[in-house]
Parts: sequence; structure tokens; C-alpha cells
Amino acid sequence: MRAMHCLRRSALQLWLCFALVACGSEEPSEPARGEPVLTVDGVPVPRAPGDSRSDEELVEDHLVEREAAAAGLTVDDAEVSVAVESEIREVVAARFRGDPSAWEADLARRGLNAEGWRATRRREVRFDRLARALMARRVEAAELEALFTRRHGEGGVRLRVRQILVSTQVEATRFYSREEYFQERDAVDAEARTLATELRARVVEGTDFAALARERSDDESAARGGALGALWAGRYGAAFDEAVARLSPGELSPVVETPHGHHVIRVDGIRRGARYTGQQILVSARQRGRDDADLEARFTRALERARALRATLAGGRPFEEVARAESDDPATRARGGDLGTFNPGRLGAEVDPVLETLPLGVVSEPIRVPAGYVIVRLQAREFVPADDRKLVSHIVVATNYERVKRRRLGGKLEGLAERRATELLKRARQADADFAALAREYSEDELTRRNGGEYPGYRAGALGPEIDAALNEMQPGEVRLVRSKRGFHLLQLVEVTRVQLEQVRPALEAELRARPPSAGEVLRFRERLRLAARVERRA
Repeated sequence: MRAMHCLRRSALQLWLCFALVACGSEEPSEPARGEPVLTVDGVPVPRAPGDSRSDEELVEDHLVEREAAAAGLTVDDAEVSVAVESEIREVVAARFRGDPSAWEADLARRGLNAEGWRATRRREVRFDRLARALMARRVEAAELEALFTRRHGEGGVRLRVRQILVSTQVEATRFYSREEYFQERDAVDAEARTLATELRARVVEGTDFAALARERSDDESAARGGALGALWAGRYGAAFDEAVARLSPGELSPVVETPHGHHVIRVDGIRRGARYTGQQILVSARQRGRDDADLEARFTRALERARALRATLAGGRPFEEVARAESDDPATRARGGDLGTFNPGRLGAEVDPVLETLPLGVVSEPIRVPAGYVIVRLQAREFVPADDRKLVSHIVVATNYERVKRRRLGGKLEGLAERRATELLKRARQADADFAALAREYSEDELTRRNGGEYPGYRAGALGPEIDAALNEMQPGEVRLVRSKRGFHLLQLVEVTRVQLEQVRPALEAELRARPPSAGEVLRFRERLRLAARVERRA
């Protein structure tokens, strides 16, 4: 680590940093004869005997010295010495309980000495102060441009924008409020009970349970056809668990009320408690950063690959060898797919039924799981009846606000939002319209609503490309309706201000000079000096 990284750290951190720097060697060695000499812009930069600086540090210190001399900048050596002695006192107090001899002994154990440490620190502090003085004299173009953009917008163009958002996202929309929900709470409960009873009757009449769950259940398990697997205990409350306890595999519960709503429950089977020992090979169908547009195609390719691997195993290639070479599971690949001893559920609900009946030592067919396909081989299996768990599916008609809101607005929200946004557009375009008042009353964007819809320090990209495209076409005072992923935006372009960099350069440069640079900024400044110079090694 370069010592300059430590300049703005605590005394204890400084000690830990500089104690690792091989400075102040008591037996400096002479440079070898014929060793190449560094040159900077054609000028040799000699290295003194015992100088432990890297080539980069040596060059950067030379350049800082050169630039400071050209600018007439100096550093008071007495002040540098005072600063270093202050650091030493802090280090001694913080780490050595105020005992300087303990500090010196610790240095000696590291092959260092106090005077060498002081010399290195004085050099480091001196060049740091020179660099900071130089930075206060000049302003980097990149820093100036960045500050200009922050203060005055991209290219000096700043838009003053107001918006009213009519959201098409259920979570954000104010259609069907909590107040409405609580006013009709009893009716919501009665409606949910009636609907759940009707859904149960349809199952009894022969409607496919999973299909009905996908269509009508308000639970996230709807996407899985209502399947909860073995992970249901305690999830919906005591009434749910008690109902499951009374059911045998294949049986359907009466409508069960819980704090979540009204449920129709079915026990699909029993997952046998067991202890397995075995191996797996995973063939993944998912790729980081890829969307699900071609997911089924990737699953098809994964299945083809999994079948090919199973054929290779059937041909006699060792399972461990194939797993190490081909498995996409980083947790087991290096171990030849070894899972050790594991319980049901370890590989997913889809695999559990296979594990219960798979003959020991036999390689399974590829089994589809959410990540792709797995191939399994068991070495041992022990059933544990005490760990048997019922496999459960359910359909729930929810009675909590968020789920009722989603059910109420499902399929209707887009139309409701568009009609309201169109009505607001007419009102906002009237001659006496108060856009800010309309925003405070109707906008569903909490960031801007309380401020009359005004977007603070609007920047391109803040609200999406659709908004930016509209604003680029609008004139000050214009109101326009724009659709985005969030919903319908009523935009008002209040004002456009344009500022040239040269108009504000003095103020921005003064601001940059007045701000003390961080240690990282000093390092980057030194590095820029080095990269701009011509550095060579000459024999």
C-alpha cells in the first residue's frame, strides 16, 4: 500500500500503515552499477541510497517538486516537522500507552528506526502539502465540468419540471384507498367467504385445482398452482394448521378462515422423512443478466445436455468425473457432485418423490427444477417416519388490504388511470389552472406531490426515456400527457434556463479551490502529473 493512502487516517491507522513501509533502513545499500536511471521529460531523476519509494512515487514526487517550484510554492519544513511530531505523539498515546520507548522498540522489531520513520513521514507530509497547494492553484477541467453539470444541468441546460403521476402500479395507485377498504370491511369478508365457497364447489365438481388456483388465488403460490409443498406449518396461522392436521392425502378442506382470508386446502400427499447420501449434477437453464424471453428454449437446451450427460454416465464414465467437468452447481462441482448426507427439500420439491423410490446406485433421469435439470445418484437412504410431512396446496381469497386492492383493481387499473389522467389534462390546460394544486391533490408520486409536483433538480433519465423525449419537444408553459412504465404523467415544462460555462467559471473555480481535496483526490492529481509526463528508463 502506498503511504499516501494513509494521509488522512487516524493516528493508530497511520502507525499501522507506516510500520509496514520499509523506510529508514539502518543499512542502506548502494544502487547496483549499470542500473537504469529514470528520466522524466528527459531529465534524470536519481534515487538516493536507501530510498524505498516505488518508481511511481519517485516520479510523482519529482513532478510535484518541479510544478511547485515553477509556481513559486514552498512548504515550511518547521511546520512539517511539527505535524510529524504530533502524529508520533498520537501514535504513542493510542497504541503504546504514552511510552515512546515502546514505540521505538516496536519499530526495531520491524527492522526500522525512529529517525528513519520521521524522515519518511516528513517527506510524505511535505509532498502532500505541496500537492495540495498546487491543487488550490489550478482546477482540473474534469472536476470543473462535473461541478458545472451538478449546478447547472447537462450542457448548462436546466429544466424546471412539474408532474402529476397517475400510477398504473397497484402498490402506488390511490384508487381503492384504505379508507374505502375499512368502510366495507364486513362486505369484503362476506364476499371472500362466498367466493371461496364457490371455488370449492367447482373443485368438487371436477375443475382442476391447480388451474383454478392459478386463475383465482390471491397468494403468491398461485403461480405454482397453489402448491405450498411441505413448507406450510405456521405460515397462515393456527386455523390453517389445524385444518391440515384433519386431512388425509387427497382430501379437500371446508372453507377455512385465517387472518389472511378464506382458504380451500388440499393435502396432495406425504413427503416421507428421510436421510439421503448422494451426488448430483446440475445443468442450469438460467443465465445471469438474461431475461426470461427465451427461458423455455434454454430449458430445452438444458434437457438435451442433461440427457447427453446421463448417456455418458450410462456408458461407464465415473459420476465424480462428469460432475467436476460438467456440473453448474458451484457448491458441489469441486467435490464431484457430493451432497453428503441431506434431508428432503435440499434439492427441491420436484426431486423429493424421485429420491423416495430411486434405487441405490442408479443414476436418475434428468429432473426439472427451477434452475434447470438435475441428475441424482444415491448411495444411502434411511426413512424417518417422525419427519413425514404433508404436502399441501391451497386457494385463498384474501381479506387483507393489499390483496383486496389487487383483486379489486385487477384488469381495470389501466383504464381507470387513463381516464383520470385525461380528465386532469383537460383541467391542467385551462387558462386559470393551478397545476401545483392539482399535483398536491392527485399525484401519486410521493417524491414530488407535496412540492406541487415539482421535480427537484430534474436530470435526464430521472423519470425514464419517454419523459425525456417529451420534454425535449415541449415549450415552457406547455402541459403534455405521457405514458411510462410507472403510469400516466402529466408534465408541465415550467422553465428552461441556459448557462454558459464561461459565465460561471470564476465562481465554480473558487468553490473548487475552497474545498479541501480528499486523500484520494491528491493521489489522482499526482497520478495525472505522472501520466502526462514522458517517463523513461535509460542505461
